[in-house]
Order: sequence, then structure tokens, then C-alpha cells
Amino acid sequence: MPSNAPYNISKYAIAGLWDTLIQDLADDPIHITCVHPGGVKTRLLPNAGLGKKLVADFDKITMTTSAHAARKIVKGIKRNKQRLVVGADAELLFAMKRLLPMTTVRLVGRLLEKGPHGQP
Repeated sequence: MPSNAPYNISKYAIAGLWDTLIQDLADDPIHITCVHPGGVKTRLLPNAGLGKKLVADFDKITMTTSAHAARKIVKGIKRNKQRLVVGADAELLFAMKRLLPMTTVRLVGRLLEKGPHGQP
């Protein structure tokens, strides 16, 4: 996400912590699941006091309900999945980032700077 370094850093920190825990707990009966969600419809943005336009734009592009995300997460944890990508948008971005990392970073940056309707 452009112009959101603290948020991005926190996500990379979680991924690094997950890598370390997988290594450190490899011989233990403890299972670690790292959840990579896409946009999930929640009350987070409206309750955060962000602008109505940002909240409305996010709601337009968000594909996953919180109930669907919760079901998928619980199911993944029960199946001891190590990595769990939630939502079609997250799955697409996850695949794109693996196949074309720098192209994906630039493309997502441009799209998010312009907003969902191509407007700055």
C-alpha cells in the first residue's frame, strides 16, 4: 500500500515472525498458521474515523465478508495449514507477487494511488 509504511512494515514483521516460529517449532507439536487476508468487510474503517469516501471506496472493492473469512480461518487452523490466504483478491495478489514481484508492487501502487475508479 503506498503511503502506509507503518502498516506495511507490520505485515512484513508478521511474515518474518511466522518464518522464525516455523523453524523454531519444527520438532514441537505446536502448529503455526499465518493468515494473509485480502479486503474483508468489517467495521474497522468506519469505526476508525476515516473519511466517508475512503470507507465507501473500500466497501466497493472488498469481496470477502467477515463471516466467510472467519470460517476459512477456523477451517485452516483445524487443518494445521501453515499459510492461509483469505479472499480471491488476496489469492490473486499473492500469486502475482510470487510470479512478477516488482511489476506487482508498481501496479498495485499505481492502482491504489488512483483509487478504485481511476481517479486520484
